[in-house]
Amino acid sequence: MAYKAKTTRRMPPKTRKLAKLINDLASVQRRLKNLLPEIQTAEMYEIGERRRQQHSHPIVVAKEGGETKELFE
Repeated sequence: MAYKAKTTRRMPPKTRKLAKLINDLASVQRRLKNLLPEIQTAEMYEIGERRRQQHSHPIVVAKEGGETKELFE
């Protein structure tokens, strides 16, 4: 529950400070809930990219003359 400015003006200083912290906590909690789907999507993409890189690691083939060539499986 958010405390309005009108309500907090009537509170003693320590209580007002506590009400402000409660409001900040509610705000941070709401922002984290909104950020959660974005983090979930990014994590799924990261897992997929890691799996893709594991399956397509390069094979280094040495050629004559000191040159190397990368081949993918």
